[in-house]
Amino acid sequence: MVGLALEGGGSRGAYHIGVMMACLDEGYDFDGFVGTSIGAVNAAAFAQGDFLKAVDMWLDMTTEQLFDAEACKLLKIAESKWDKDTITTARDSIRKIIEENGIDTSKIKDLIDQNIDEDKLRASGHDFGLVTVSINERRPYEMFL
Repeated sequence: MVGLALEGGGSRGAYHIGVMMACLDEGYDFDGFVGTSIGAVNAAAFAQGDFLKAVDMWLDMTTEQLFDAEACKLLKIAESKWDKDTITTARDSIRKIIEENGIDTSKIKDLIDQNIDEDKLRASGHDFGLVTVSINERRPYEMFL
């Protein structure tokens, strides 16, 4: 059995595409895929046999597709120089995120719904798993088909 494990970390997901392309060019055929965070999204796409769809997803992806305006603003602040205004904006944004128990993930959920087909994944014949976090138990939680 040959498997591929993909880590999380936002933009690392784009690197997964290059790794998978190189593996396919070298003739690798994977029996199973696992991942966490964005690695789980890519692993699901690969497992269901939609590599080219995953490539298109990454070529077309923008920050605005994933996050609301407030989160986009906060991400842009992180990339720029810090001054009194950016510190104030960051403080206010972080306070709002804490008060609302996190960032709105509905756009990310929509992207997943558009690109991952659970029935196709289950019927693919590939092993698939993901690792997430149980907030209540404060520990990793592994899920497999």
